[in-house]
Amino acid sequence: MDELEKLRIDRTSWASVAFAASSTDERGTFDNNERARLKVLLALQHDRRESDVDLLRYLFTNEIIAAENDSFHGSGHALTLAAFLLARFRDVSDTPLFARAKLANFDTVCGFPLEFMLFAGGDETADYLQANRPELWIRLQSFDFTVGRDELEVWWQTMIENYPDSEEDEQLLALYERALAYDDRDRAQRCLELWDVQEPDSGAKWQQLKFEYARIGEFGMAAQIATRILDHSDNSWDRASALCDLVSLYRQAGEFSLSLNNAEQLDATLATFEDWVGVGLGRMVVHEVFELSISHPDAADASRAFWLADRWFQRSRNLALVGLEAGATAARRCGLAEKAREYENIAAIERKRIDEMMS
Repeated sequence: MDELEKLRIDRTSWASVAFAASSTDERGTFDNNERARLKVLLALQHDRRESDVDLLRYLFTNEIIAAENDSFHGSGHALTLAAFLLARFRDVSDTPLFARAKLANFDTVCGFPLEFMLFAGGDETADYLQANRPELWIRLQSFDFTVGRDELEVWWQTMIENYPDSEEDEQLLALYERALAYDDRDRAQRCLELWDVQEPDSGAKWQQLKFEYARIGEFGMAAQIATRILDHSDNSWDRASALCDLVSLYRQAGEFSLSLNNAEQLDATLATFEDWVGVGLGRMVVHEVFELSISHPDAADASRAFWLADRWFQRSRNLALVGLEAGATAARRCGLAEKAREYENIAAIERKRIDEMMS
């Protein structure tokens, strides 16, 4: 019996797809059952039954709880798919769930479609929320509710096209995501390769390919795409960003000499402009080259990487806590005790600032 059929037959099994808080230093707080729930939602997309409405509410509710509690926020595929499958029933009593999904975190406020709530509730949306969940209605007042019926129907047709009810009608990237959800890495890579062949070349395509190849652990392939992006960079900022990606991807591929070579090219590029200082790009390049110093197997090259990153940091004096901690670790790895203490002291100050801000 597959998981979906088990859930349909036995409600006591629904706990297996409920939000289950977990935490790691890398991810912070997240949902340990997110993958299990996504698999069920993907199965429900292609096997739709009216009798699944309560199960869909349960799945959607737990997607919302996960979004509310994730340390890195996010508004992922599973949340939108669950919303689509539930909105099909157009039940006004579900509008508080769609409102709650919209307000779950910073990313959902920005990206989760308000149209789900309006489609489900229709003309009764405002009255129902004011009467039943006034605290949600108050928080929704900053959003634009002026979506006409025709506009809403056009949006819904787009949703239907995005979430077809059969695999034969799925787009290649959707099949790729399905393969990843089911841990079928070989099929995922075949879908990605086919999409690469069929999709016209563009900067957006290359960025997605780079991200997806890295996501499935094909760091060498991702580096090839990043090299193509670098070759088409027409300003120092884009060139620095592409070189930073190459440092990271070659490091993760175990190609440490190529990683260091790109770090040295990055050094030359950063010398040509000032905009990276004190912003995200600057923090990212410093942190990434500290990571290279930590992992490089050759002590002399590890030191070369450390001094590159340290020089950039001394110029910017701006680095996130995780980057400062990487700097301290890199210095220790290179036998630079005084430098390690410098980064440890700055990290302690930053950690205290964060703790005070959160208390």
